[in-house]
Amino acid sequence: MDATVHANVITHVNKDDALLIWKSINEYFASQHAANCARVWNHFSYLAFDNSDILSFITKTKAAIEKLHEVGVNRDPVILAYEIIEKLPKTPEFTSISTAITHSGSTITPDLLLDHLRLHANQLAIETSAQSSSSQKQVSLFTDASKKCKYKAHNTLANHPESCCWKLYPHLQPDYLENSKAKHQAEHSMDIKFCLK
Repeated sequence: MDATVHANVITHVNKDDALLIWKSINEYFASQHAANCARVWNHFSYLAFDNSDILSFITKTKAAIEKLHEVGVNRDPVILAYEIIEKLPKTPEFTSISTAITHSGSTITPDLLLDHLRLHANQLAIETSAQSSSSQKQVSLFTDASKKCKYKAHNTLANHPESCCWKLYPHLQPDYLENSKAKHQAEHSMDIKFCLK
């Protein structure tokens, strides 16, 4: 605990009673003195909007509004909502959000505005995940995890050296494989002849 906080919270009366110390801490940090109210209001006023972390902004804003109520700064919710709207960047997407809220005909509240921002953040997350999954699919089309070699191409993942690759050097293929391949082709051509008759 900071020395200045300790000096203002711990007294000779409460130094041995945890409950009294806790009450003193709450009174100190949630005091309704003008200096504390100004500090809490300034904290709310100077909250910066971060376009890359909207959910964090929502959490910080809700916490700051709760602090305002704790110290007795009870502002009209419409004023608080307009304060939050002022923090939004002047981009088309956020302008449309603020316009939709201000022209909706319903009472403007911080909760309504923060809910719209949460919906926007969720939509961005969905779009981002869809874009990343489509790029992963595109990459997977060009990469083959198989160890099999292709016609006139040796796969470096194969368990044989390039110098012994049958796809690159068909003359290296053993005779028994050639015979079984020729036998399979002969049987297949016989089947086709019977189908044509």
